[in-house]
Amino acid sequence: GHFDDPLQAGAVLPRVRFWQAWNEPTLPIFLSPSKVEHYVPLLNGFYDAVKSVAYTNFVIAAGLAPVKSSRTAAYPLRFAAEMLCLKRRGRFSEHRFRGGRCAAGRARFDALSIHPYSLGAKPGQSAAIDGNVFIANVPTLAKMLRLAALRGQVRITSATQAGRDTLEPDG
Repeated sequence: GHFDDPLQAGAVLPRVRFWQAWNEPTLPIFLSPSKVEHYVPLLNGFYDAVKSVAYTNFVIAAGLAPVKSSRTAAYPLRFAAEMLCLKRRGRFSEHRFRGGRCAAGRARFDALSIHPYSLGAKPGQSAAIDGNVFIANVPTLAKMLRLAALRGQVRITSATQAGRDTLEPDG
């Protein structure tokens, strides 16, 4: 880094190498409207700016919320598929995808992040609504990312937040 450490005279703060563009753009509280065509230009501008400082900087896209929580929110798997220019065949849970056209333009990033909470579900229980992501739905996202990686679009995925309820509901 190049910035003085305010707590240690003569020391500098460490270089920041990992950067995440936005949080949960699938929720209108964070990005309104919650649409890929609004997020991708923001992400691409962010990517270009961060990489112009140091090309070795690592840009993480999003941090998608686990569920579509309101009428104006977006389904996280649909949002991810659109960002990755993939078209699904059937339900997301069927794991069938093919390459498609990038309606919002090709998104530029090094990794995609998602927040796969269980939200009261038992371990291994998938989200009841197709397009949402619980921990048990991560293999669907992994298949999407493998296909995108084969097409040279993404390197890795990360879960920057994950959780499971530790108390079972009463009854």
